[in-house]
Amino acid sequence: FRCETDCVAFPDACINEQLYRNMTLLLKEDGYLEAGYDMVNVDDCWMAMERDEDGRQTPDPERFPNGMEALGDFMHSHGIRFGIYSDMGTQTCAGYPGSEGYESVDAETYAEWGVDFLKLDGCYNDLEGYEVGYPLMGAALQETGRDIVYSCSWPAYLGDDEQTKPFDAFVAAGCDLWRNWNDVDNSWASVVSIADHWGDNTAAL
Repeated sequence: FRCETDCVAFPDACINEQLYRNMTLLLKEDGYLEAGYDMVNVDDCWMAMERDEDGRQTPDPERFPNGMEALGDFMHSHGIRFGIYSDMGTQTCAGYPGSEGYESVDAETYAEWGVDFLKLDGCYNDLEGYEVGYPLMGAALQETGRDIVYSCSWPAYLGDDEQTKPFDAFVAAGCDLWRNWNDVDNSWASVVSIADHWGDNTAAL
């Protein structure tokens, strides 16, 4: 679905509340939940372009009219865990408000919404920013008292040399898992390139 936000032209493929409700129902009705697929992750482009008056990220009011807490409640009512996206930068990769400098308020917001999983991307930042920001968010998530799985994109922004990446730092930052290289695109060549990369870098594992 990429970052399609035109729900008039693309009502069945735009990033909105109904899309994720449909995904939730499909996981349950088509047997995926029973097979172990128990999470729906809302990726980039769910937000309004500005934070609210309290400095909080807020969902686009037209595309998510009932808000993210209600969406999470819907998922939970069907036995599905609720995942969400943000970015350790000034903006997300698609230009929405990032979490840099807002780690505590964002973590508190996600906990209040009942979020179970956070993917934290790495656009619009640099190496020093990652070293500071990812641990800050990890600590902020811990402070909420809610068990939120923390997925860090940090290592994917550190180049191709896996031998030099600070894997101990990712663990110390509270990352439960991390993105290990390039995006999986909608092509077989993309998948092969990732497999080849790790075939050449197995020692780093």
